[in-house]
Amino acid sequence: MAKQKKSDADAFFTPLTKDNVVRSDIGNKNMKEGTVVSAKASKTITIAVERRVMHPLYHRIIQMRKKFYAHDEFETARMGDVVRIVECRPLSKTKKWRLVEILRRANATPPVERAENH
Repeated sequence: MAKQKKSDADAFFTPLTKDNVVRSDIGNKNMKEGTVVSAKASKTITIAVERRVMHPLYHRIIQMRKKFYAHDEFETARMGDVVRIVECRPLSKTKKWRLVEILRRANATPPVERAENH
């Protein structure tokens, strides 16, 4: 069996390029959309994915939230952004997703100026 070049294997696991272009070789992987709730760690973002389900007893629609850790190679995502992530090989104990694209940027609020006390 022929060995693959390392660059080909690494390119397959990098869906987001420096130009924020989605690669077409992602294939039929599991994708999710959610909101970035934390971008403090180096090259790691935390995404909250919400889904609506019916309560089994009360038959009411409720919102369920689950957090996922995703790899952000170029650290482009900020807190509040709506992003799309794709499933990939395990990158660490908890990180098994990669950032594919940023769907909507969060509104940047200007810093609040504090009034001086006299």
